[in-house]
Amino acid sequence: MYDPGHFYVQRDADEHAFNAMMDAMQKEFRSGPFEPRAWSKGAPIAAKYQDNCWYRGKVIAQRGKLVEVYFVDFGNTDKVDSSDVLALPAEFSRLEAQAIKVGLAGLEEVNGKFDKLSTGFAKYFTESNYKIEIVKSGRHILVDLNGGQIGQEMLKDLRDGGTTRNRGEERLRKNRRSEEHTSELQSRKISR
Repeated sequence: MYDPGHFYVQRDADEHAFNAMMDAMQKEFRSGPFEPRAWSKGAPIAAKYQDNCWYRGKVIAQRGKLVEVYFVDFGNTDKVDSSDVLALPAEFSRLEAQAIKVGLAGLEEVNGKFDKLSTGFAKYFTESNYKIEIVKSGRHILVDLNGGQIGQEMLKDLRDGGTTRNRGEERLRKNRRSEEHTSELQSRKISR
């Protein structure tokens, strides 16, 4: 996720086939390191990520021993040592790329202003699975997550100036003010 207007999702429908392919890739590429080589932009490859697992990718660029890779199943990019990059065998190319670029619907007016959220936007995305409804398809897909609830909460917080309060904190503040006021009145009575 880059921001709520630009993140990636995967369909559950392909989950079984994707997991089987990932298991096969880990077995296939467990030996290494491999002989480094030069890669051309756009080449389909398998690359070892920071977690030491192999993933499908596409070469963005190469500078020396570092290959910049777009991971086609997750939407992220990273720089990988060329000894951890291999040509992608045809058997791992059968399943289409799993990362689908989307943005939250209803937030177009605040797109690019997400830094105004005092706690960041990660707090809204805590689950691994969401009910996704496509609101607009085309070049840039817009979606509602969990019936639009997440976008509505985020929009409300942005309109409130980016400050988020929970009701428990507000009750504590109100009780504290009430106690302070009561204490002040009692001290006035004592001093008279």
